[in-house]
Parts: sequence; structure tokens; C-alpha cells
Amino acid sequence: MESKENCSPAPADAAPVEDDANFHLENLREEKRKMQNEFNAQRAKMKELYLQKEMELTKCHAERKNLQRELDEMKSQFLVADLKSESELQLKEIKAQEEISSLQQLVQDTIEESTILKAELERMKEENSRLWQENREMRDSTQHQPIESTGLAPQQMLSTMKKTLRKLGGESAGNVLPNNLGQQESMDENNKTKGGKKDYAQEDAEVLRSIVVQLQEEMEALKEKLRETDDKLRNQESIVVNNANSTENQASKDDASINKSTSIDINTISCDACQQFEKQLQELQAKSAEDKATINSMQKAIAVSREDLQKEAALRKDLEDQWQERREAHKTEVQKLREQVKSNEEQLLELQQKFLDTKEEVMRQLQRVTDERERVNKHLETLQADNDFLSGRYLATSEEIESQDINLPNTVEELQELILQQQNDLIQARVSSEFERKKCVTSLDEIQILRDQLEKSNNERLAYKKKCRLTTNRGSKFKIYM
Repeated sequence: MESKENCSPAPADAAPVEDDANFHLENLREEKRKMQNEFNAQRAKMKELYLQKEMELTKCHAERKNLQRELDEMKSQFLVADLKSESELQLKEIKAQEEISSLQQLVQDTIEESTILKAELERMKEENSRLWQENREMRDSTQHQPIESTGLAPQQMLSTMKKTLRKLGGESAGNVLPNNLGQQESMDENNKTKGGKKDYAQEDAEVLRSIVVQLQEEMEALKEKLRETDDKLRNQESIVVNNANSTENQASKDDASINKSTSIDINTISCDACQQFEKQLQELQAKSAEDKATINSMQKAIAVSREDLQKEAALRKDLEDQWQERREAHKTEVQKLREQVKSNEEQLLELQQKFLDTKEEVMRQLQRVTDERERVNKHLETLQADNDFLSGRYLATSEEIESQDINLPNTVEELQELILQQQNDLIQARVSSEFERKKCVTSLDEIQILRDQLEKSNNERLAYKKKCRLTTNRGSKFKIYM
């Protein structure tokens, strides 16, 4: 009984525990369901956000492609505009150079002509002075001829005087004419000498004046052409307006005359004539209406053309302003590029100079290393020869030792001396062998050091040659690009 009583409370205690476990399990399931629902909702939101961001990303990529395409088009347009401006600038420079060369040629021609004329003037002056001197000498000879010929006969003197008076036209004329002739010739000579100094300046002034006048005439001709074209345009506009007004006035006059004629003749003409006149009146009215419509359309077309002209003028002005701005920008850019090219050329020259200096230094070092190597080799050869000489002088070779006769001593003292001599030779041979071994090791170390130095110098030289080659290639590429 007691055992039954002790066992019976166990199921009653297990039931609440099972209920609690079920309740706890149910709560856990509910929490799991809520968490799963929240996770699904967040997952859906994240998916929507991801899709939205992906769409935005695709839009951004499309916009980027469009902007890149527009940028490429603008770059190509700017490149074409730069090439056009550069070509036009080159053409203008060529034209200016041609004009300058033509003006220089003209100035050179004028200078040559002036020099030729000056030389001709000098020649004429010399010729004039020579003729004047001959004339004076002849006049002096004619005046002094009677004095020099005092020894002649009186009849001969009278005949010469008569001839002279007959030639000169009388005694009074003969006295006055030489004086007047001398004064006139002296005045002509003074005037020519004074005028000769002014001819060169006057010729230069006339040449410059002719050039200036020619340029002014060309400017006036251009202005006249512009004025004529403007007048033609204005005349065309005025003709169109006048034609329109005249057609309108003529139509109104025709209407008035027709109305007047119909009002006067309406009582005297029959009904048939009235009908004909009415038809004509209607035709004229229709024609006048058509003319008015044509005039209105022409006026509208003129107004539209004026507006188009104004717009075109404004657009042309804007384009000219933009072109001027681009031209200034292109000039500044060209100036910057020229300065950059100049600086790059200077840097290239500096690099070339450094390359030449470094090349010379490397060649000097290489020559020095080569000389040192030759000197070390000579020293090694000398030492080897000395060693061979010393070894062959103080020590016997193995063949000599083998070929020697064995002469054993007869006494103990001679045996002791022989043993001491052999011991001394053995010590000397061991010393020389150790010295040769050390010397060989030292020589091998020195040779290895020299080889390392030579290899290092060769590597440095190759690296520097490669660097200089790259620098020259860059400089040549830059020159080709410019």
C-alpha cells in the first residue's frame, strides 16, 4: 500500500511539466514564425531595394555612355575646329609673309632704282662738269688767243677778229653774250648741285607716297564696293515696297474709275452693257483682291526675310564673338605648347649632355679598370716568374733528385751533415709550397674581385646605355608628336 501511494503522485507531477514544455515549445514556434515572417519581409524589401539600385545603376551606365559619346563628339568637334583654326592661321601667316616679302621686294626694287638713278645723276653731274670745264677752257682759249698770238701779222689778227665778231654777231653782242652765258651756266650748275641733293629724298618720298596712295585707293575701292552693295540691297527693298504700293494704288484707282464710269454710263447704256461692265467690275475687284493678297504676302515675306536677316546678323555676330574667343584661346594654347616644346627641347639637350658626360666617365672608368687589370696580370706574371726562378734555383727538381747518385757517407759526421742538409731542403720546400699556395689563393681572390668589379661596371654601363636609349626614344617620339 505504501508503495502504491508513493508511486501514484508521479503522473500528477509529470502532467504540468509536459504542459509547460508544450507551452514553451508553442511560444518558441510562434517566435520562430514571427522571426521568419520578419526575415521574409526584410528579404522582400532588400530584394526591392536591390532591384531599384540595379535599375539606377543601369540608368547611370546609360547616362555615362551618352555623356561619353557626347564628350567624344565634342572632342572631335573641338579637334576639327582647332585644325581649321590652325590651318587658317597658317594660311594667314603665309599670306602675311607673302605680303611682307612682296613689300620688301618692292622696297628693295625702289632702293635699287634710287641707287641706279643716283649713280646716273652722279654720272650726269660729272659729264656736265666736264662739259662746263671744256666750255670754260675753250672760252678762255678764245679770249687769250689774241694775246698769245702777238707775233702774228696784223692782217691775220684782223681776219681772226672779223671771224670772231661775225660768229658772235657784233662787238657789243660779243662782249655781252659770254658774260651772260657764264652767269647762266654758273647758275645752272648751282641749281643742279642743290637739286641733286634733294632728288634722293624726293624720290623716296614719292615712292612712299605712291604706296600710301595705292593703299588708300584700294581701301576706297573696298568701301565703295560695300557702299554699292548696301545701296543695291536698300534699292531692292524700296523697289519691292514701291511696287506693292503702286499695285495697291492702281487697283484703288481702277476701282474708282470703274465706279465713276459705271455711275455715269448707267443711264445711257443698255442692260447688256451693264451686265458686261458688272462682270468686268467683278473681275477687276477679284484681281484687286488677288493683288492685295499678293501684296500682303509679299509684305509678310519681306518682314520674315527682315527678321531672318536680323537673326542671321545676330547669329553671325555671336559666331564671330565665339570664333574670336576660340581664336584667342587657341593662340594662348599654341603659345603654351610652344613654351612647353622649348622647355622639352632644353631638357632633351640637358639629358643628351648628361648622357655624353656619363658616357665619357664610364669609358674613363672602364679604361682605368682595364689598365688596372693589365697591370695586375703583369704583376702576377712577374711574381710567377720570380717564384719559378727561385724554386728552380734553390731547390732541385724531382727528376734531378731521382737521377742523383746515392753516396752514403762513410763517417757518422758526414751522415749527420747529410741529414741536416736534407732536413733544411725539406723545410725550404715546405715553406715555398705554402707560400705558393697562399699566393695562388690571394691571386684567385684578386682575380675574383676584379671580375666582380668588371661585371659591375659592365652592368652599370649596360643599364646606363639602356636608360639613354629610352631617353633618346622618348625625345624622338616627342619630336615626332610635336
